[in-house]
Amino acid sequence: MACCQPGDAKGHLSCHEVRQSLRRWSLFRRLHSGILRAGRGKLPPMSMCGLRDLYYCHRVDGKTPIEQTMHALAGLKAEGKIKYIGLSEVSAATLRRACKIGHVAALQVEYSLWSLDIENPQVGILQTCRELGVATIAYSPIGRGMLSGLIRSIDDADENDRRRNYPRFTPENFSKNLVLVDQIVGYAKKKGVTATQLVLAWLLAQGPDIVPIPGTTKLQRLQENLEALKIALSEEEVREIRVIAKTAEVQGSRYPEMFMKQTFGNTPEEQQKRQGCMSALCRAADSDSCQF
Repeated sequence: MACCQPGDAKGHLSCHEVRQSLRRWSLFRRLHSGILRAGRGKLPPMSMCGLRDLYYCHRVDGKTPIEQTMHALAGLKAEGKIKYIGLSEVSAATLRRACKIGHVAALQVEYSLWSLDIENPQVGILQTCRELGVATIAYSPIGRGMLSGLIRSIDDADENDRRRNYPRFTPENFSKNLVLVDQIVGYAKKKGVTATQLVLAWLLAQGPDIVPIPGTTKLQRLQENLEALKIALSEEEVREIRVIAKTAEVQGSRYPEMFMKQTFGNTPEEQQKRQGCMSALCRAADSDSCQF
C-alpha cells in the first residue's frame, strides 16, 4: 500500500491536505485515511488494520527531517499497523540517514532503459540501495509506455493524457526519442518477444533486488508483462541492450522542471537539541490526536 494522504471521513483529499508534511501526526492520519479508503469509508476489522504490507512515503517534503519521518514510520511498524517501510525518489544521502533510524525495505525510483540515472556513481542510488540491503522498485519500467513501441506519435495519446506535459513527449523531442524505441523494437523482434517484454526482462536481469512495477489497465497487457518473467537473456544480450540504451541520446527530462525538483529529494538535518518540556508536549499531542 502506498503512503496515503489525510482526508475526510471517506478518505477524500483537499488540495491543502495533499501538500501536508511528513511529520508524525500527518503520517498517522494518512494511514488512517488509507484504511478508510480500503474499507470504502468504514474502518475494517482490527485484524485487517495491520495488513499494510509496504507503506511508502512517495516524496520527501523538503521541510521535515527524514529522521522525524522514519521515527513515525518505525512507530507504526512497532504497533503492527505496517509491516515494512518504503521511500520513493530520495537521494542516496537521505536514504543513508533514514536507514540509521530503521530498515527501509524498498526504494521506489524511476528505472528503465531510458532512465538509468540511479546507476550513475555521482547519484549513487543503486549502489547505496545494494549496500544497505534496500530493494529497488523500478517504476515506469516501460518509459510510460514509450518503450513498448506502440506509441508512434504524441497524438496517439488522449488529449488529457498528462504525458503531453512531459518534456520527453513534446513534439520536438518525441521523434528523436523514437530512435531508441525503434532499436529496442528491432532487437525484440530478433529475440521473438515484444519490446515491452524485452525491457522488463532486461531490468529483471540486473539483479534479484530489482523489482519492475509496470502499470496497465488492460488484461492483455498484464499477461504480456507477466510473460517477461519467462524470458532468459544471456549476459551478451544484456550487454548489447545496455549499449543500445547508453548510446541513445534521450531528449528531455523525466518530468517538467517543477517536478524534477522533487526527484532524488533531500531533507534538512534534524536539530538534535530540543527543549525537554516542548518535546514532551508535542509527543503527547501527537499521541492524543493520532489514535485509531
